[in-house]
Amino acid sequence: MKKPRSGPTGPCTRTPVTAVVFFKAAACGHLGRVEEGRECVRRLEELVPGSTVGRAKRGQERLASPEVLAILVEGYRKAGLSEE
Repeated sequence: MKKPRSGPTGPCTRTPVTAVVFFKAAACGHLGRVEEGRECVRRLEELVPGSTVGRAKRGQERLASPEVLAILVEGYRKAGLSEE
C-alpha cells in the first residue's frame, strides 16, 4: 500500500484507508466514543504524520460543502486531533 502524501494545502486523503480513518475519527468524536476516536487519531498520525484539524480542513474544503466540513472538523476536535 502506498503511504499517504502530505500536500501543500493539507493531508492527501486519496487512499481509501486514510479517508476512512479520518471519517471514523469524526464519527467517534460525535458519538462520544473518546477512546476509539483517540485510537483513530493515533492511526492518522501514523498514516499522515503531522495531521491536524487545520490541515485536514484545508485538504477537504474543496471536496465537502461548508456544512459537511464544519461537522467533520467538530468531530476531529472531539476525537482529539490537534488544532495545528
